[in-house]
Amino acid sequence: MEQFRSGAGLASANIAKIASHIQPSVAQVVGPDERVEEQPEWAGKITRANVLNSMNRLLEGHVIGELAGNGQVEVVGAEFCLATGAVDFFAGPLIQENQEKES
Repeated sequence: MEQFRSGAGLASANIAKIASHIQPSVAQVVGPDERVEEQPEWAGKITRANVLNSMNRLLEGHVIGELAGNGQVEVVGAEFCLATGAVDFFAGPLIQENQEKES
């Protein structure tokens, strides 16, 4: 897990790039001194945080952000369960909620 948090020692530059996008989601769920391996339920929380963060990154983009702001598109997140094949869709005004919290 330490490799994932720091990005050091990852197998390739591609893996390091993917990890860099996921690291903020891990940090939102897991404290710096906690071990994910000891808390298997965190995997679902980290996954959800990563999807929400990805949705926010899309909404922060000029084109998608403007289209979403005008109600022309909606950014929807989803989680796929490998075990069951079920897909859990969710959506929300994520950036707006975050900006309201900061105010």
